[in-house]
Amino acid sequence: MTTIYFAGPGSIQLEAARRWDWDARPLSILVSFAYLKQWHAVEPYFRRPKSLMLDSGAFTAFTLGQTVDHDALLAETAKSKWNEAVGLDVIGDWQGSKRNAEYALSRGVTKGMPVHHIGDPWDLLEWYCAHFPKVGLSCRFGEDVKTSLRYYEQCFARAWPHRFHSFGWIAEDALFKFPFHSADAATWTVAGPKFRNWQVKQRGRRVQVHLSIDGAKVGGAQGREMNTAGVQNGMETMYLLEQNLIRRWASALAKLNP
Repeated sequence: MTTIYFAGPGSIQLEAARRWDWDARPLSILVSFAYLKQWHAVEPYFRRPKSLMLDSGAFTAFTLGQTVDHDALLAETAKSKWNEAVGLDVIGDWQGSKRNAEYALSRGVTKGMPVHHIGDPWDLLEWYCAHFPKVGLSCRFGEDVKTSLRYYEQCFARAWPHRFHSFGWIAEDALFKFPFHSADAATWTVAGPKFRNWQVKQRGRRVQVHLSIDGAKVGGAQGREMNTAGVQNGMETMYLLEQNLIRRWASALAKLNP
């Protein structure tokens, strides 16, 4: 069954999460190890998620010039609360990523999936697939969409049937073409808050609404309500996408080992 993870939490998501019907329409959540303390503070808002994935926080640490405590990450990964997890890769250094994967294996941790990036050696992908039940695929680093799709095509041609995760790319032309076991939308609420463009329902139809940076020109309460409605629309979009992908790939993913 295909699972779509949406990244959380952000302050703009909390009210939308509180209003969401988690029992009837459960969603899955990706939490960065870099923001684990913040997650613990707001976790009650995200009631009964379908699945939880722990991200290593490698990219966040890279952008901030920090390091990730690998032993602490592995200890957190081993906790049963995390249905899935991401191994610690080294940005721009596939040898370092492989060393981290080897270290995780030496500690008996296979839950944290390693990440194969576009441009990494193909024998690295084969090694990952031989040692881990799931492998993350990462592209969209400035290359055009056709190049990214060719990369995915090569990965599946070399290693299918194997569980694959699409990192940060949930475009329909990718997810409906390849039977990913899961994917995440790291930016699903970034574009809205950053540019203040939301799709909301007004008088029975969806319209694009633009807010000022602080919502003041619209009115504080009204601005907050529009932001919440926009986030809820994003959650609805993720839910419907997942349902369509479940139907699309039910037969193919049934071939995977439990």
